[in-house]
Amino acid sequence: MFGPWLSTAGPRRRRERSAPAGRNETSGAGSCGGADPDGPGRATDGAGRPLDGASGGRDDAAHQRVRNLAAAARVATGPEARARAGTELRHALRGLCDLVLADGMAGPDLGASVRGLAAAMPFPVVVTVDVGPAANAVASTAYAVICEALANVAGHAHARRAVVTVQRHVRTVQVAVADDGVGGAQPVIGGGIVMVAARVAALGGLLHLDSPAGSGTHLTVELPAG
Repeated sequence: MFGPWLSTAGPRRRRERSAPAGRNETSGAGSCGGADPDGPGRATDGAGRPLDGASGGRDDAAHQRVRNLAAAARVATGPEARARAGTELRHALRGLCDLVLADGMAGPDLGASVRGLAAAMPFPVVVTVDVGPAANAVASTAYAVICEALANVAGHAHARRAVVTVQRHVRTVQVAVADDGVGGAQPVIGGGIVMVAARVAALGGLLHLDSPAGSGTHLTVELPAG
């Protein structure tokens, strides 16, 4: 239905959940980065730089919207308020995904951008990045995939935590995002997963979605290193 570049079948791989020794591993939900002097609740990367994964004024605004809505979701109380906050954050992350795919990354440091995004989330996100320099198209696509996966976690998964892994394996960059939520995610024509899968395919890569009901969601992408 979607083509060979998007797969939803096959065994789940668990090895990405543990960070190999010497890798750059951090945890989000407030434990990655620190306070920003420009304002309360602004996410920063591990070096204290603001979260800015894409370029241009509208992309800066999109990142700020994600930060604000994630902060609101963190303090939301009651089922209805939490569901509403999660939905708003999901839409903001998907908007950010669109902008990153359109405009690209602001700089070459994919790791800093991913750690900053993880730090802003209202749920714990463990991040492992070991990729080195990557072509802008590859870095932008990887970041967009992560935005889309975290949007699913925020809006649908009811997960307690997520794990994001980005690693280079000789000629490929592999991205994995896993959560311990309710599972059941399915690609829909016109939806975010299909959109990022098409961009992955345009670069000669593959996307695999494994989301059995009741067992969480595991999204993996393999991209040419460029």
